Amino acid sequence: MGEKKRGLALFVAATFFIYAFTTVYYLFASFLEKGGEGSAAVGLLVSAYYVTVSLIRPFGGWMTEHLGVRKTLVTAGLVAALGGLLPLGDPSAVRLFLARVVTGVGFGSYCVALASLQCLVVPDRSRGATFAMTSIGSIAPLFLVIPVADWFLQRGLFTAYLLEAPLLAVAAAAMAFLLPDGDAPDCTSRPTWGSYGQLFARDGMRLLLLSAFSFAVTDSAIVYIANLTASKGLTASPFISISGVTALVVRLLGRNLMDRLPRRKLAGPSFGIMALALLWASLTGEATGLALAGVLFGAGLGVAFPVHMALVGDLTPPELRPKGTAMVYLAQDLSWIGLPLFIGFTSPLLGLPGAFRSLAGFALAASTALTLFWNRPSRGSRR
Repeated sequence: MGEKKRGLALFVAATFFIYAFTTVYYLFASFLEKGGEGSAAVGLLVSAYYVTVSLIRPFGGWMTEHLGVRKTLVTAGLVAALGGLLPLGDPSAVRLFLARVVTGVGFGSYCVALASLQCLVVPDRSRGATFAMTSIGSIAPLFLVIPVADWFLQRGLFTAYLLEAPLLAVAAAAMAFLLPDGDAPDCTSRPTWGSYGQLFARDGMRLLLLSAFSFAVTDSAIVYIANLTASKGLTASPFISISGVTALVVRLLGRNLMDRLPRRKLAGPSFGIMALALLWASLTGEATGLALAGVLFGAGLGVAFPVHMALVGDLTPPELRPKGTAMVYLAQDLSWIGLPLFIGFTSPLLGLPGAFRSLAGFALAASTALTLFWNRPSRGSRR
């Protein structure tokens, strides 16, 4: 295997392990409800994770710049594993809350370091295709990990369910020793780091952050898909697994298009398709309809995530990419924070399908507006 292909395979593997870790927690709301927690408590505990992930993103960028990529990846992976072990046994509400915070610290820091390394070592001309390929690792857990986690929960094997995440986090930490060494003293791509003021002065950066937030409104809804389908007497597996397979196919077959087509023009429509899928899922009462909604969701997701991450490199020079990566992740995290709180407190009033329809309506409006803004002439990047 050539050095380029080996590096790509390692990025895919590292992405898989850290996203498999967080994917296990897509069913955490269901786990808490099976444990007797009320909807408001579930919303707060689920949201605590994403609040922590959000707050830790800038610190993850600081760690990457000052400790180096490798030390950040190892430390973050082990911290995530530690947090994953805390809910074992018969945890109190305080212990569950602490677990959510610790796992959020590990996951958030790891992702910033990994994406920053990729932005630094991947050439500009192939960034879209490379992010599309490596982000396959973030999709594969939807159909490789979720079914196993769901199987454990359906059979009451709660300890087995909780052990999945820390084992995956340890594997993610181990990947740090195999990835390209962005910390090497002779690494010419490692620049003198820029400031946040310089970052926000870049043309298109604020628009990218708004677009990343709006995309995450649709993406984060997946943590309540299991609850939505249960209210209809269905299971979440058709939607989640099929959306994962579809996103995987889109990224494999369409990866080169993300370099050939202007990524600015792909950002808005990609998550608009996901919003339509959520609207469909809220309306259908059949497994077939849910599976078709999963196809639509996966088609949008297959483009949306790699396009938004690749735009960081398009809009920033190397010295701003760790901070740019951290801010794009932060913008996405804000949706993951707000979604559980929104669902937890509004579903008693609107019903869970009604809450999903409200989210879909917002995302469709945002997709339309941002598509218009992204298509305006730019002073900066041609992408």
